[in-house]
Amino acid sequence: EARGKIELVATLSPTGIHNIITTGWNIKRNAVYKYYANGSLSSEGSGSDNSQSGQLDLDPSSDGKIYDLDGPSCGASYFYHTKEVYNNFTQWVEWNGTKCSNDALWHYRAQVDDDLDASNKPDNDDTELNDVGSGHITIPSTAHYSTRQ
Repeated sequence: EARGKIELVATLSPTGIHNIITTGWNIKRNAVYKYYANGSLSSEGSGSDNSQSGQLDLDPSSDGKIYDLDGPSCGASYFYHTKEVYNNFTQWVEWNGTKCSNDALWHYRAQVDDDLDASNKPDNDDTELNDVGSGHITIPSTAHYSTRQ
């Protein structure tokens, strides 16, 4: 129903380091999340949320950059009435397992009300919030939507 997309670009420094150290780079990510379904808490927690190798480009480019792509989503599988997703992400660069960057903070949040999709409306009229951006958000302690029968 809703999806965000982000590309983390890490510029290695000092300038030219990528010509000396060409391997051993990695980008790691931790997530803190809370999900609601039909007005009730369905999942919450925190932990590693590292990208798979297909979403990473860890071979430094000619200008000394490495990349990570992520596409968090809300309602990608069947759900009943409403779905909400609130995520805070923290990412950093490692070299040979040692952290060597500051933290990059970003978030994803979405609210989808499947009841808004009526037969006379186009698909995805039900996404009421779909936000990806820098910095962390305050993750709500209660659902935006009420429970429905």
